[in-house]
Amino acid sequence: MNRDLTGPLARLRAGSAPFNLVVQQHYNPENITQYNIVPGLMGVILTMTMIIITALAITRERESGTWRTCFPRRCARSRSSSAKSCRISWSAICRFFLILVAAKFLFNVPMVGSVPLLLAVALCS
Repeated sequence: MNRDLTGPLARLRAGSAPFNLVVQQHYNPENITQYNIVPGLMGVILTMTMIIITALAITRERESGTWRTCFPRRCARSRSSSAKSCRISWSAICRFFLILVAAKFLFNVPMVGSVPLLLAVALCS
């Protein structure tokens, strides 16, 4: 572009930059792939399997006809649905612990930060 800027446009030529831009990586400066992929896969596995398992459980109960038989009972619908999802939630918690242990010991992903806080947030979600 500088060679095209001649004549009255010569004043628009690029000179030296008044600053020097330096990019520094604070997270994973060595660019180790498993530090990025394993935590991302943990989220994908947990969300997708929770959705798929819940959908399959509801579909199975609707097809077998047991879904309707749960609601005429004395307990509320929300209590019955939460009881059904409790089994799925415990399955997800077990999966979360397995993935966390595999990330630490199998893939050597460093656990920086509060692991009890991570577990508390995982239990809440």
